[in-house]
Amino acid sequence: MDLDNSKPSINILLSGSVIFIAQGFMVISSKFTGDYSPLWGRKPIALIGFFSLPLRCLVLIILLWLEESLQSSQGNNTSNPLLKGLILSTQ
Repeated sequence: MDLDNSKPSINILLSGSVIFIAQGFMVISSKFTGDYSPLWGRKPIALIGFFSLPLRCLVLIILLWLEESLQSSQGNNTSNPLLKGLILSTQ
């Protein structure tokens, strides 16, 4: 995903949202890990984290396919900012 220089204010917003979303997931996962590691141990929780990576890649593939199909159906190269933000947040 490349960010062009035609709209620098949108690029700053999208870059900031990527960090914000990632930190939100870190808070949720650290709470989950802290609560359940005494019960399950750290190894199963780490394995859940490792196996969630293909799921994230699948979501990214679906979002990229959706963006491509929307662009081809509309006949232009403009992209939905919300969809672009979702794509960036999965990377």
